[in-house]
Amino acid sequence: MTLNPKTRLILIAAVTIVLLPVFDAAGQETTKKKAWYEQESAQQKLELTTDQIARLTVVEEDFVPRLAALNQEKRAAHRALITALDAEDLPQAEFEAMRNRLESAYGSHAALTGERWRALRSVLTRTQWRNLPEAAPKALSLGLFGVAKRGGIYMGPKSKNTAPNPK
Repeated sequence: MTLNPKTRLILIAAVTIVLLPVFDAAGQETTKKKAWYEQESAQQKLELTTDQIARLTVVEEDFVPRLAALNQEKRAAHRALITALDAEDLPQAEFEAMRNRLESAYGSHAALTGERWRALRSVLTRTQWRNLPEAAPKALSLGLFGVAKRGGIYMGPKSKNTAPNPK
């Protein structure tokens, strides 16, 4: 059975219209990741109350967009400096201005991250705060740096190359 081109086109359009919402919904479910304080395992490990979860939500909703904006500035400053250095002849004054922009962007991000940590600490009890790195490892991250456990700081994902030096 052969279909004429017009019938094929109508059939493909109909199938696409029917299946597109299904694929879109499946894609949205996989991309929607719960925040650390919304994950049941972290809530149980930390023994968070509903009031604490609500307060943590307010803290994170306040800080996450601002941190994202600062991340964009860090990337832009980094790209600008690398691009300028690729041009080979970069006058010292321009280099210093671009380096200062990069340092300022990283410093602003670190300062805001510190304020976020302080806000998180105000919601959590001493025990919850001490257990936070193990219950939610990314909750106390600063870029690629994060607290793996008390007394240790690692960079990036866990591996023998990024583990703290035991010496």
